[in-house]
Amino acid sequence: MRGDCCRSASRPVGVAAAGALLALLVPKCPMCLAMYLSFLGVAAGGLGWLRPLGATVMLAGLAVAAGRILARRFSSEMVDPR
Repeated sequence: MRGDCCRSASRPVGVAAAGALLALLVPKCPMCLAMYLSFLGVAAGGLGWLRPLGATVMLAGLAVAAGRILARRFSSEMVDPR
């Protein structure tokens, strides 16, 4: 065994930690989001352009996640069981 799996295992931990930190900072309810934005001086009417951007980011994230799942599934089927 070469130990390549141990070196690459630290990267997902960092990604998970960054995702957890982001989940802590993002407000969970619409009223909290409105409060954060009003604190920054942003009116709700001025954020209409963010909706298509958010949908695009969400769809790109879903496409990347689906691609990784499919790649993992097809690569595990290609392995020779000998």
